[in-house]
Amino acid sequence: MRLNHVLSFLLFLFVLPAGVFASGAWHEDEVWRARLVSSIASIPADATSMRGGLEIELKDGWKIYWRSPGDAGLPPDLNFSASPEVIDTKMFFPRPKRFSILGFDSFGYENRVIYPLDFQLRPSSSGVMLQGNFSGLVCKDICIPIAADLSLNLPSGHGEASAEARDIAFFSSKVPKIIT
Repeated sequence: MRLNHVLSFLLFLFVLPAGVFASGAWHEDEVWRARLVSSIASIPADATSMRGGLEIELKDGWKIYWRSPGDAGLPPDLNFSASPEVIDTKMFFPRPKRFSILGFDSFGYENRVIYPLDFQLRPSSSGVMLQGNFSGLVCKDICIPIAADLSLNLPSGHGEASAEARDIAFFSSKVPKIIT
């Protein structure tokens, strides 16, 4: 009986991760890396929307900017015009940190950030291939422009939550709310 439990657990370890992770390959550079992530591991054929994210990791001391960068900087940009299933994308910006250097104030992120993304989609029975062109600016003692072609393939399925769903929800909860 114990052997069955051990075998079931081993099967769980080797089979489950293939179906629950929903992230694209990392684009890596010397001081930063980026990838697309999804809150779902597969997408239902009739889905017309989904939540994803642009995940950025930075080396110590480097920063990337908020939607309104302050006295200096450039906000990141992400374009999905190469994705036929994508009708529209909305990018959200979690609450930033304020950086003050030599009397100049800027707003952005250090270490790691996920910019939440809302996608409006054309329904597809064969899954969704997201292809995004990303550009931005990262700074430390100097600023350097960055760019990457990012992609993420979501197979068709039931829309189960991915391993990245919690991190996307965490950063989504940090997006300032507009009070009307």
